[in-house]
Amino acid sequence: MAIINGTPGNDNLLGTIAPDQINGLAGNDTLNGGLGNDTLNGGLGIDLVVASVSGDDNLFVTNTRLTTTLAADGTDTLNSIERVAITGGDGANSMFANGFSSTEGPFNGSVNFNGGAGVDFLIGGNGNDTLDGGTGNDILIGGNGNDLINGGNNNDRLEGQGGNDTLNGGSGIDLVKVNATDSNIVLTNTSVTGNGVDTLNGIETAELFANNTHKNIDASSFTLGSVTLDGSSLDNILRGGSGNDSLDGEGSNDTLNGGGGDDILNGGAGNDLLIDGGGFDQFFFGTGRAFVSSDLGIDTISSLDIGSDKIVLSKTTFTALESAVGGSLFASDFESVDSVGDIQFNVHEIVYHRGLLIYNENGAAGGLGTGGVIADLVGDPNISAADFQIVV
Repeated sequence: MAIINGTPGNDNLLGTIAPDQINGLAGNDTLNGGLGNDTLNGGLGIDLVVASVSGDDNLFVTNTRLTTTLAADGTDTLNSIERVAITGGDGANSMFANGFSSTEGPFNGSVNFNGGAGVDFLIGGNGNDTLDGGTGNDILIGGNGNDLINGGNNNDRLEGQGGNDTLNGGSGIDLVKVNATDSNIVLTNTSVTGNGVDTLNGIETAELFANNTHKNIDASSFTLGSVTLDGSSLDNILRGGSGNDSLDGEGSNDTLNGGGGDDILNGGAGNDLLIDGGGFDQFFFGTGRAFVSSDLGIDTISSLDIGSDKIVLSKTTFTALESAVGGSLFASDFESVDSVGDIQFNVHEIVYHRGLLIYNENGAAGGLGTGGVIADLVGDPNISAADFQIVV
């Protein structure tokens, strides 16, 4: 084993192809173990470990270990290291630093990961990290610090996590993903809240998730592309942007406003308010299993534009329907009636009565079977079977 010692100053120390012990001593040192299973002792100062890989590699950084598997197997032991910088090659690299932190100096265990070419998966640590995806469709996830995340070329997914981060999508169609932890989510073209206040550049689409404390999502000022908004078990208020958005209220009594564009609104369980914001919108009713009234509740559709909007029914949920997947309701499945008495003994499975949309599960038999009212259409629009779409 070679022993390489630095000086009290700022040193640049490089190991050999064999196992080495590198001692930085005092000063702000840069340590590169090279090949082999090395021991890297930073000593005093703000010390940096650097490494580079060329193949399809998995790298794991903790406070005491730098482990590389696949193309360049090896494990380096780290002591008194405040920063780590790793550069990937043309392969598909995974670099994880979520076990790395330091309380020494201003860097607080920061990492600098450069994925290079290929499809990379980079996760930062607790410090103020820099993640650079390079080319390829990369997944880049920051940590608790104030991170700089660069997607590079192609279509990337960026997550700031905690802290006030800067997310640069680069070229391609780039996605920001936020799970709310410290506030309601507000998305604009240049910023997003929910996990700190993140600055956005070159972000064209978003996936935003409420939780059981911070329940509202407002993307009404986002005009660069589509968004996916997902509520929680609370009463959520979800507001889409100008793109073709997907809103899912999940549980409880939610308010969903698609905004501009051609949107899909799914209230989920509870009695939800679904607001048509213009465009060719779809109001989705389905639960992934056979109809149970409590799974859906009774949703209010504030405005249904005849000829452009569709009421979408899942045949997995509305099992009594004869209509074929991919088309509108068959005439045999739908009837609009004026009399309450014409509802329960109706031979049609979807019955419309003065704004009320009713699932008549057992057809002409008395009552509605396991069915019930699924929606109230404000203004009692004159709908027909053509205003429905059947999906799986």
